[in-house]
Amino acid sequence: MTIPQLLTELLTEMVGKGFSADLYTSNLFLDHILQSGESILT
Repeated sequence: MTIPQLLTELLTEMVGKGFSADLYTSNLFLDHILQSGESILT
């Protein structure tokens, strides 16, 4: 699974649950994904 696919899935889930579900948690999750992506790419 690629990073964009993960992000798309995350967004879809967030919208599905009602966007306010937890922006803080999703920010942490995004941060984690980006860091993982960087370590995969480098």
